[in-house]
Amino acid sequence: MHKAYLVESLSNSFAQEYLSQGEKLFESNRNDIILDLESYTGRDGNLDANALTTEWFPKVKADIFISHSHLDHDLAIRLVGWLKNNFGLKAFVDSLVWNSADALLKQIDDRYCKNAYQKTYNYNKRNLSTSHVHMMLAMSIAHMIDSCECIFFLSTP
Repeated sequence: MHKAYLVESLSNSFAQEYLSQGEKLFESNRNDIILDLESYTGRDGNLDANALTTEWFPKVKADIFISHSHLDHDLAIRLVGWLKNNFGLKAFVDSLVWNSADALLKQIDDRYCKNAYQKTYNYNKRNLSTSHVHMMLAMSIAHMIDSCECIFFLSTP
């Protein structure tokens, strides 16, 4: 990464047309994820974290990494469309390319962390699964930021 920008405000009317442009850019890039954990399970019964990371959080070629609050989802998509339309730049927004870390964690917890009577989760196992999935996500984000030329951080109220 060569440069970072802090975006503190954009007008509320920030080109509605860019929202549909940004959405179209990502529809074709959506990664079809195998949701069955069996596909990532080795003969020893352990999950292959490298395969999961590669599949759930794939590296893509992008010029700009956009970091945003979930509340600013539409604004981030508009910025993607605007950057592409005005400068020909490809922006990366994790929620538009990657699958949900929470959905992955739920699958892992349902399979590996439930107590014997299947109504609650084992606290210690849940701590381990959560830390592993969030570490996979954090490392994937770090790799994407490092591979982009710059990062835009949307800092809105």
